[in-house]
Amino acid sequence: MIQTVIICILLLLAVVAFVISRVVEEQEDRTMTLGVSFGLALLTGIVLVATSFSYVEARTVGIVTEFGKPTGTVRPGLNMLWPWASVTSFPTSKQTLDLDSTDGNGPNVEIKFAGGGEGKVNLNITWRVESDDKAVKLWENWKDFDRVTNDLVSKNVPQIVNSVLGTYTPEAAIKGENIEKISDQINAALDKRFLADGIKVDTVSIKTISLSPQIQSRVDRQNQVTTDLETSKIEQERAKIDSETNKIRESSLSDRAQVNKCLEIINSWDVAKNGQLPALLTCGLGGNGQVLVGK
Repeated sequence: MIQTVIICILLLLAVVAFVISRVVEEQEDRTMTLGVSFGLALLTGIVLVATSFSYVEARTVGIVTEFGKPTGTVRPGLNMLWPWASVTSFPTSKQTLDLDSTDGNGPNVEIKFAGGGEGKVNLNITWRVESDDKAVKLWENWKDFDRVTNDLVSKNVPQIVNSVLGTYTPEAAIKGENIEKISDQINAALDKRFLADGIKVDTVSIKTISLSPQIQSRVDRQNQVTTDLETSKIEQERAKIDSETNKIRESSLSDRAQVNKCLEIINSWDVAKNGQLPALLTCGLGGNGQVLVGK
């Protein structure tokens, strides 16, 4: 807008100088005023050309506005416009929202879980403007890309993250197998929220979900009880198996095996220490069968 005013002033001065050159009588004065008029006209042309070019960086859409209203877009590179037109750059590349305090950069998101209890989640989100048309709409609503980043995206993401994790109990939220599911749910919820704004969320990466000390203590106690119960069940099953194994082993001993065991006892009998074998000890041989002990 400033360059337009300058061009108009220079052009007006050139016209005034030309008019003066037509009414002055002295040839010297006429020549001088004509020279001034020509010089001002030339300067006006230089300023016009110099202010008619605008450069747009790569992976950026340039939104052309004239007198405060959008009139179109220009692609990355050098573009020639009317001097009264201006260009506002809106990046179309991926943007990162850092909500991960574990790396010492961004803040995290505080969570209130279902059934009571609080915690925190550390995550990173990447997003982008979907198209040139959507960029124009964002400009109409926010006028500046920094406002889109800070007032639209950054303010709404924590609310959406909280609404999703708020459906989980603390115990369910910190289970490793649920992390991917929660990430997908947050991604879908963010896409739904920003659909009308023309913003696409590409990735949601959850780093950690932590519980408050009180809730973590409660979860630890519950986990210990669960562990103790599982250990008790395992020990009971093992004792049952051992008992069945002993029964099978005992029942598997045949009469012949029992006789052989008895004979082994007799053969190792020490008469000097234990005295004579009982007369009725026949090891199941029956009849008058007797076993002589040599020791």
